[in-house]
Amino acid sequence: MRYHVLGVGSIGSLIAFHLKRSVKLQRQLLQPGPSSSKSRRELLLSNLSNKAPPQRQGTIVSSLSHPPYIQSELPDPLQTLIITTKCDTTLSALESIRHRIHPWSTIVLLQNGMGVLDTLFDTFFKDPESRPNFILASTTHGCWRKGPLDIMHASPGALHFGIVPSGRAGSEGFEAEKVPFGHTIATVKGGLLPTIGSAASKKARGWERFAPDADADPQKELDPNSLSSKLSIGSIPDQPNLRTLRATVAGLLSLPLNVEWEPIREFQLRALRKVVINACINPLTALADCKNGDLFGNPAAMDAMWSVCLEAGMVLEAQVREHLSSSSDASKRKSTAGLSTEDLLILSTETGEPMLHPSLTPQALFQEAQRVARMTAANWSSMHADLKKRRGSTEIDYINGYISALGRGYNIDTTANDLLTNMIKLKTSKVTGSGRF
Repeated sequence: MRYHVLGVGSIGSLIAFHLKRSVKLQRQLLQPGPSSSKSRRELLLSNLSNKAPPQRQGTIVSSLSHPPYIQSELPDPLQTLIITTKCDTTLSALESIRHRIHPWSTIVLLQNGMGVLDTLFDTFFKDPESRPNFILASTTHGCWRKGPLDIMHASPGALHFGIVPSGRAGSEGFEAEKVPFGHTIATVKGGLLPTIGSAASKKARGWERFAPDADADPQKELDPNSLSSKLSIGSIPDQPNLRTLRATVAGLLSLPLNVEWEPIREFQLRALRKVVINACINPLTALADCKNGDLFGNPAAMDAMWSVCLEAGMVLEAQVREHLSSSSDASKRKSTAGLSTEDLLILSTETGEPMLHPSLTPQALFQEAQRVARMTAANWSSMHADLKKRRGSTEIDYINGYISALGRGYNIDTTANDLLTNMIKLKTSKVTGSGRF
């Protein structure tokens, strides 16, 4: 089994480092960018505690560029691709390797904003039958780069992921049971995780490329009475086009990063809350050139954050109203990442009627944004870092711009999000010298 990480920044390197240590499988790192050769590097990981983790460095093979003579040597197809690039560079980064992505591949989107999956569906994977498997992921781990392949794990957090529904799932979907926090997945009884090794036939085609190695060691069965035995991947059908998905779920859950596999509904709610929080904190810190904590308690910042949350809540309420008032399946809109609007609903305990999930109301979103600003007071936001580095673009279109796009779809005014989006683009042009003033 091969894992590829596209975007070897701080989070991508953190994932690659722990995959190297947690999963004894071959992997590569792919990063678009200028370079002249294939190099062997040491991936270093340190933290801010007094104790350094054991075996704090691991050797990886990093393909930092793709000249023709290297491209021809890369294996085909990709099995698991973990994308940790900035949202605004995902399409361009994926363009050069999309020919290696097949319906039996698995793609993990571990990013800040929302809307990338919809864009990928519209651009590269229009046919649902030929799409790869998709996993959406989000993390609260805090990392920053000290240098190339030298990462500081500044603050521990959690990593959550959910499997995007597809027609390949069984009648109960991919998640028959929720995986409890902090537990790992159970080994499939009498089965092997997919792998490609020396025993694999070089002439294998299609699904046969992902057949288990004949010389692979069978995995030990777990105690049926243990907690982890309840976390079987049996809910993911054991079929060739889902074997990389099963292995990817197992690989993610093996990471020592407080990983939780959630039903996609719970993940969607979490992702929506996070994008609104980012819409409050990221652009304001970038514009004011301040840390997250400087926003907390500042009247002007609080007013702006409330406006963002109010507009986001109004957009989601409009989406729910349209869904509930529509009697035609064809007119029911799809929500974030092509998921159903029903995932945003909960039954009222008083009336029994469906309503917007309480965690998505403007008041709840505003309280959560304040909490995060206070808890991450010493942190610089990623958007602030983008402007400081004069990166040339930000993820604003996938954060505030995403809320604005939803608002236009439901005829809801999103003045605050529109203004913040335009102000960030204006400042980006100014710091990079790409615009006239």
